Amino acid sequence: MKIASFNIRRMGPSKLSDKNIVKYLIKIFSRYSIIILLEVVDKSGKSIDKFLQDLNSTRANKKHPFTMVGSSRLGRTLYKEQFVCFYREDEAKLVDTYQYEDNQVGDEDAFSREPFILRFRCKHTVLKDLVLIPVHTKPKDSQKELDELYDVFLHVMDKWKTDNVMILGDFNADGAYVSKKKMKTIRIRSDPNFHWLIGDDVDTTVIRSNDHTYDRIVVYKDDMLKAIVPRSAKPFNFQEAYKLSDETVRFLEQQNKMLETKFELLQGQTPGRSNVEPMFEAYMANLRRQMDVVNNDRTKLDGELRNMQGLVEDFKHKYEDEINKRNNLENDFVILKKDVDSAYLVKADLEDKVGALTDEINFLRTIYDEELRELQASIKDTSVIVQMDNSRNLNMDHIVAEVKAQYEEIAAKSREEAESWYKSKFDQMSSQAIQYNDELRNTKGEIADINRMISRLQSEIEVIKSQRANLENQIAEAEDRGEMTVKEAKGRMKDLEDALQRAKQDMARQLREYQELMNVKLALDIEIATYRKLLEGEEDRIGQQPIVNIQAVPNYSSKGVNGFQQNSSPSPKILIKTTETRNNTRFSTH
Repeated sequence: MKIASFNIRRMGPSKLSDKNIVKYLIKIFSRYSIIILLEVVDKSGKSIDKFLQDLNSTRANKKHPFTMVGSSRLGRTLYKEQFVCFYREDEAKLVDTYQYEDNQVGDEDAFSREPFILRFRCKHTVLKDLVLIPVHTKPKDSQKELDELYDVFLHVMDKWKTDNVMILGDFNADGAYVSKKKMKTIRIRSDPNFHWLIGDDVDTTVIRSNDHTYDRIVVYKDDMLKAIVPRSAKPFNFQEAYKLSDETVRFLEQQNKMLETKFELLQGQTPGRSNVEPMFEAYMANLRRQMDVVNNDRTKLDGELRNMQGLVEDFKHKYEDEINKRNNLENDFVILKKDVDSAYLVKADLEDKVGALTDEINFLRTIYDEELRELQASIKDTSVIVQMDNSRNLNMDHIVAEVKAQYEEIAAKSREEAESWYKSKFDQMSSQAIQYNDELRNTKGEIADINRMISRLQSEIEVIKSQRANLENQIAEAEDRGEMTVKEAKGRMKDLEDALQRAKQDMARQLREYQELMNVKLALDIEIATYRKLLEGEEDRIGQQPIVNIQAVPNYSSKGVNGFQQNSSPSPKILIKTTETRNNTRFSTH
């Protein structure tokens, strides 16, 4: 498996629209299993997606297609770039990724472009688990950023519990940026467990005037070192690989030099500020404020709706509880009514019995009185002739008085018993009737109270239902108004964005025309200066022997690892011809 990282300067729509560049990049990418691109500036992502489609459309990559994953856009200024990784899923499966959060206490914002860390599961390698940390340091902060990579490494070990780590990319770790003395203070350099695969004597630059080692590959511990094919970590020479002629290289160098000059000129220009864009921005800000007000009102209404729904639910629960209580009381009332009816029937039965007993007592009393009268009459009127033994003195009056007293005692006792039984029974029935009447009266009072409460709750529920209906209507109207306002605002924003886009297109067109005019002016200025120098040196032209220096300058750099192997972009060269006359006047062409 081969791994590579490339720093193609400002790789974006302009370079990816060049068919020759895309053709060479496809050839290069097809050599590798994992490729990490640095400094991708495709803001919309359309160009890099189109490049992925073109890459997978080739016959060599159809069976083993690439998949792409990218970081967020990184940078402290308006200029933003991305890390983008291409990998073949049938050789390396992406397990996880994360963007390192540069918020370490006491050392916040150490990285200009925070590392985008990737973890792969490799099928055909000795070490199956592999973590890649791509790096693109800011030149003037490269020492600090490289030292902070040690903290990134510790964070990866703590998060993923693995030390199979490879750090690769544009370190800017040489020359004026990081001296050899400063290199010793970098922790991933001074720690003997880290192995730097590209030596300090390797030239990874594209300029022949220096031979600095800016691009590096670093692995951790011997297991990772043994898993890499020896001497496979090295820069890639595009001129040798693709057999580019010197003329082609010079042409590409000239084109690159011209483009860099144009870019520097454009960077140095200060475009005139348009008054239209602030107006659009102010109008859009006003629309955003209106949208915020509408959203706040909607949030407020939603809160009121939720509160009212809560109240309705509360009253609904209370109503259901009251209904249940009413049903229970109605059931109790039915039971009590049955008991009252039973008690009333018992009372009526007892009253009938009391009446019958009273009639019976009266009847018996009448009979007793009648029998007593008859007995008295018979005793009074009957004459009895009794032969008596005159020798004995019998006192009949005393006997009759005793019998009468006995009968009267029996009658009184029977009368008292009947009266006492009747009275006790009557008192018992009266007390029960009074108790039943009290219970019936209390039950009727409770039923009346419950009916009044039910009527009151029903009226309250009707009022709440009407309030809820009104609130729902108000909310629906507010939502309709809010949606209409949002739609109008979106329509206005769309119109403004279209107008802004047209204005930007007009500005871009004017800028291109201005650039073309500036290029023409620059060429004319150079030509005028050349003619002026020629005219000024015409008098001394005879007898002067020119001194000619020719210098070729390379333009692109790359780096690669084989086996975990890495590669980079083409390195065409610029031919600079300098002519120096004896009066120290120089003319340069390239």
